[in-house]
Formats: sequence, structure tokens, C-alpha cells
Amino acid sequence: MTVDLSARDRRPWPGPLLAGSLNIVDDAVHRTEDLALSMLHSRLGAALDGQLCELRFEGRRSHRLVVVPALYARDGDRVVVLAGRAWWHHFSRPLPVTVDIGDRTLQGHGRAVPPGSPHRGEALRIYRRCHPDAHFSGDDRLVVITLAPATP
Repeated sequence: MTVDLSARDRRPWPGPLLAGSLNIVDDAVHRTEDLALSMLHSRLGAALDGQLCELRFEGRRSHRLVVVPALYARDGDRVVVLAGRAWWHHFSRPLPVTVDIGDRTLQGHGRAVPPGSPHRGEALRIYRRCHPDAHFSGDDRLVVITLAPATP
């Protein structure tokens, strides 16, 4: 199965790097994401089940489809992902998101849980239960997705 990633949000990654290095880093990040998504949708995807999911959402300003892989932890109707790139800002307010986990496609609303948020402790607990070796810096952003109830 091939994945069409042509509709991706390709704005430059706003990192603390020199302008000359920005394109190299941005390209490397996108290639890594593309590889992870390709693996997720291949026969190798079963080996990644329980660790890697695909998130799809509409960019707040661009209104373009954004597709990113993310390590996740699930606790009932909540999915917690570590936003390793600058895409977390789309979730500064609740935003509809589609989550592909294994062979299931789930709908929900995601919201960023930045440092200092009263909900951060619970989100970290859920994430660390599934990823006990994860290391967090003081400014890492988590996104908590509340899944919609399954329809019969």
C-alpha cells in the first residue's frame, strides 16, 4: 500500500537554527516522517502496533491536510502523543483529528498540554506508562486526544 503525502503541510520548521541549515533539517524531518508513515502502512506496521500511530488534521491557517506519525499512549478514550515538532501549535485550541492505530481509524479532538498546564501531570503519567524510557525536556509539548464514542 502506498501513502499519498502530497497534501502535507510543508511550511519550514521554526527551530533555533541558522537559516542556511533550516532546509536541511526540515527535509530530514519530513523524510523521517515519510519513512515512518510508509512503514506504518506496510507489512511492518504490525510490528509497530501499540507504539506508532498516524495523525491527520487540518492546518489552522493553511487549511491543508497535515499527516504526521507519532508515538502514542492510549488510556481508554484518551490518546496522548509527544509532539516532537512544531505541529503542536495547531492544537492550542481543541481541533478535530483522525487517529489511525493499527487497522482502526478513530475520530477525536486534540488539545496541546504545554508545560505548566494543570493537565500535564496526568498526560505524562499516561505517556510514561507506555514509554517508561521517554525523556522530556521542560518545553516538550504533549497533545491529548479525546476519542469520540464508537458508533455501532
